[in-house]
Amino acid sequence: MESGEVDTLWVGGDLTSARFQGITELYVYVGGSVGEFVSQGPTEDLDVYVDNDLTTFSVRGSVSETDLDVDGNAGTVEVIGGAQEFDVDIDGTLETFLVRGSLDNSGHSMGDSIHVDGGITSFTVTEVIANSWIRTIDYDGRGNPIGGGIGTFRAGELDNVDVETHADIGEFVVDGAVTGLDIDTRAYDHYGGGDLVGGGGIGTFRALGLYYGDVHTFGAINEMRIGRGGISMYSEVGTYDEATGHLNLLQTPGFIFGEIYVAGNVTDILTGGADALPASDPIDFLFVDDNSFPTGGTLEVEGAILGTIS
Repeated sequence: MESGEVDTLWVGGDLTSARFQGITELYVYVGGSVGEFVSQGPTEDLDVYVDNDLTTFSVRGSVSETDLDVDGNAGTVEVIGGAQEFDVDIDGTLETFLVRGSLDNSGHSMGDSIHVDGGITSFTVTEVIANSWIRTIDYDGRGNPIGGGIGTFRAGELDNVDVETHADIGEFVVDGAVTGLDIDTRAYDHYGGGDLVGGGGIGTFRALGLYYGDVHTFGAINEMRIGRGGISMYSEVGTYDEATGHLNLLQTPGFIFGEIYVAGNVTDILTGGADALPASDPIDFLFVDDNSFPTGGTLEVEGAILGTIS
């Protein structure tokens, strides 16, 4: 099927293919599955509801004020041209999310960004993600957490971004600076308002710097590599499960001005400063700069310290 500007497209069953040269003010309802939904130009004020699975949603141009709602699983959601106020809500899983350009949801309230209940295999935004909430959380009928994780998360830069999962983040890589980030992989019962009952960890975290941001996990952080920007004051890195919440490596050529809390064991924390100074309970170490002057950064460990703290 091919069409130009249309106010409403209503399909009671499956839709194999829908292609447009660009879209302005279109509402689409599909009562079954969608093979491909493609716009070859700028897309504005589009609402798409799919009652089953979606194979491909692709826009070759900018996107604004657009909502995509899928009751099943999705294969690929891609925008080649940047996106503003782009809300995606998928009840199942999503294999690939790709924006070539920036993603900015400042026009909407936090929480109205990307929500995929079952998890995302690959999430990539080549430039800046700003004012957005990426969530892979879900609950069963009793309020128990059953959401998914994120296999690979890649972005050019982050500014005021929340990432919340109920399972592991395999790789989290940001080429530039990270400002105002909040990662939380902890899962609570009673629809998020009860006790901590599970969650995930992070395999690899890499960024140029962590500024005024928090990284909180239930399980282990295997590797955290921060560039010369280091970890600023008012930033926190924490793991919260005593049995699995270990920190294998945190390394930066910069300094740590924030707080590090580890419920499990720590192997190595290596900074651009001198050896950290032992401190009084509950704080184990004070981080210092290259002149051995305390930065204000602290380390608290519930388990064992197995390697070097500097």
